[in-house]
Parts: sequence; structure tokens; C-alpha cells
Amino acid sequence: MKPKKRSWLMAVVVLIGLAGGATADEIQPLTVAQAVAMAKANNALVREATARSRAAVEAHRATRADLFPKASAAYGYAHLKETPYMDFTRTTVAPHPSVAPFYVVSGSEQIEAPTGPRDNFRWEVSLTQPLFTGFALTTRVKMAELGIDIATLQAEQAQADVVKQAKLAFFDVLMARRLLATAREAEATLAGHAADARQFYDQGLNAYNDLLQSEVALADAVQQKTRAQATVEMAGAAFNTVIGRPLQAPVRLVEAEVLPPAPPALDHLITLAETHRPELQRLDLSLAQLEAAARLAASRFYPTVALVGRYEQEGDDWRASENDFRNSYNATVALQAEWTFFEWGKTRAEVAQQHQDYEALAAKADGVRDSIRLEVKDAAVNLSVALANVETARTAMSQAEENLRITRLRYRQQMATTTEVLDATLARSQAQSNDHVARYAALKAEAELERAVGVTRQPS
Repeated sequence: MKPKKRSWLMAVVVLIGLAGGATADEIQPLTVAQAVAMAKANNALVREATARSRAAVEAHRATRADLFPKASAAYGYAHLKETPYMDFTRTTVAPHPSVAPFYVVSGSEQIEAPTGPRDNFRWEVSLTQPLFTGFALTTRVKMAELGIDIATLQAEQAQADVVKQAKLAFFDVLMARRLLATAREAEATLAGHAADARQFYDQGLNAYNDLLQSEVALADAVQQKTRAQATVEMAGAAFNTVIGRPLQAPVRLVEAEVLPPAPPALDHLITLAETHRPELQRLDLSLAQLEAAARLAASRFYPTVALVGRYEQEGDDWRASENDFRNSYNATVALQAEWTFFEWGKTRAEVAQQHQDYEALAAKADGVRDSIRLEVKDAAVNLSVALANVETARTAMSQAEENLRITRLRYRQQMATTTEVLDATLARSQAQSNDHVARYAALKAEAELERAVGVTRQPS
């Protein structure tokens, strides 16, 4: 083999190996904890909330900057059409013999004297330090600090929602696959029964109607399996969306074997929710922010005072350093106060508006607390019901398995009808489905309860 061809072949082999390794990494089985971690890192809701939290930090920095001196500079040039001038009368005096040695006015003339150049250059720098703003600046800083805390809680709320979505999507995939396995098992059972029915028909032991009934049941089982396959595909796509992976990425999950424990006492759960739910904490901070907004509106009752320092130059050259008419530079230190003391009740109305907004939000907070208590109770009851259904479903599945086994044995001995076999198969499939649904309903109910109380149990 030529060296060039050998090098090309080696490159292709390396690329294939790398591609194969990447695919293997992509389809590594995920645990619930890994799925939750991926959702926290990749989900769009979390990324949006994180960006808003960073924006709140920058808003606080911008607001705090208003407390410090502000420096500004200005430069200007103006060209006048005509040279500015001022008219004045010039008089002349001379001694007069009649009043000697005194002088008298001997004449006058009108004179136009220039007062400035046609080309005017001016620049200045100034420094302004607010001294008193009616507590407006400090109130804005406090509101911005509260905004950071609110944005942080919003990010926590988004993470809690995403954790719940990731768990529910994870369990939906597992449940869909279990139901698909049940549908395949039902298809295999009905295929075996249809084969038995065909054999009995060929031997003249069964009516043709029994054979048709078996084949129709088998066809229905095939349709059920096809629908279950589509459900698995859609559940996988939804799971990939939640954890931030491509829609068609392969999904391999580690089975969740451990059922959740029974929920604690309702009073304890409600206490946890009132302590940890970010929504309630965010409402409390929003109320504090409205109190600050009322103080900010009331700051307009007071005057504002600022210290201003300025240096300026004005002249007829671009540096503004040459001035034949007045001094080319000057410096100023000024104390500047401003007070708008009458606006037809506008400030008072704005303060009253903030107080009413506070009352409205306080009422909303009470409603949210009631809703959260109800949500906690509903989630706790659902978990208790789901755990009870797991035991019932397991018992029913064992009974359905035994019933099908006995019915098929009796059918082969010509002691049971096709209808009895089909009914037993359907009952076994339904019992298996109920068992899977009950099991994953318990796991999903735990995720709902964790979200309701604001405390997540560490997944395994």
C-alpha cells in the first residue's frame, strides 16, 4: 500500500473512532440527578432568569453611581455674522477763558466699540456632587438592592420549576417505555393465542369465528403497540427539550427503583412551604420595594441641593486661551438648590398611588399563601393516594398473571373459550399498565410535592 493511501486510511479510521466515541457518550444512561443537573445548566427558563439576575446587579451598580460626583465637559464654537459692538458717546473737554481754570465740554462724537470677536471658542469642565435629594438617591439604591434579591428568588423559582419538569419528563419516558413493553407482551401473548386458535381450527376443534376473533384481537394489539411506540418517541423528545438537548438525541435512562416515602404531616409541609417557597419570599421583597417607592415619591416634597464646581475658558482661538475683551478663564464653586413646591397635588397623588399598590400586593400575597397551602395539601394527598394505588396495582397484576396462565392452560385443554382467553389477556395488560402508571404516578407526585413545599429531596 502506498504511503499516501495508508495515511488517508488511518485518518478515516481515527475519525470513525472519534465519531463512535462521541455517540457512545451521548447515549450514556442518565440518572434522575444527572437529568436535573443538565436541565439546570441548559434549560431556557433558567438561562433567562440568570440573565435577569445579572441585569439586576448591573442596575444596582448604575443606581449607586448616582451617589458620587459627576464630571462633565463641553466644547463649543460659534461664528458671528458681524462683530459685536456697543455704541457710546465720547466727549472732549478743554479750558475756557470764562471759567478758567476749569474745563468745559468742547465736543462729542458717537463711537462703535467692539465687545467681542466674531469667532468664539469656549470649553468647560464641571463637577457636580449631590448633597441632598430628599432621600431619593438612597431610596433608589435600596430599591435596586431589593431588585437583586427579587431577581435571585426568580432564578430560584425558575430552577425549582425546571427541576420538577425534568423529573416529570424523566418519569414520563420510563413509564412510556414500560407501557410499550406491556403492549409488546400483550401482542406476543395474543400472537401465541392466535397460533393456538389456528391449530385448533385446522384440526376441526374450533369454529372459524373463534379464529377470526383471535386475529382481530391480535391486530388491535399491534395498533396499541404502534401507539405506545409513538408515545415513547414523543416522551423522549419532551425530555430532551427540558434538559436542553437536541430533539432527536438518543435517550437512555437509569430506572428509578426506589419508591418515595409517605408524606410527613400536613402542618409540617405547610410550614416548609411558607419558609422556602421563593414566590412568598419574592412577594415580601416586592412589598418592601413598594414601601421604598412611596418614600421615593415623597422625596419630591423636599428641595434638592448640589455642590457644583466649574472651570471654563473662552477666546477667539481653538484653545480658547486668547481673549482681547475679557479674562479668558474663570473658575466657579456654587451651591445649587432647587425646589418645586407646588404641582397641584401631583406628588401627594403619587405617594397615595404607591400606598394603594402596596395594599393591593399585600392582598395578593394573602391569596398566594392560601393557594400554596391548598397546593401543598393537594400534592400530599395525591402522593398518599399514589402510594396506596401501587400496592393495589401490584396485587391486581399478580392475580391477572395467574388468571391468564390458568385460562390459557384451560384453553389448550379445550376447557375455556377464546373470549375467556382474550378477556384474561386484556385484564393482564390492563393490570400491568395500572401497575406501571401507579408506580410512576407516585414518583411524579413526589416531584409535585417537592415543588409545592419548595424543598427538593436529593435524587439518586
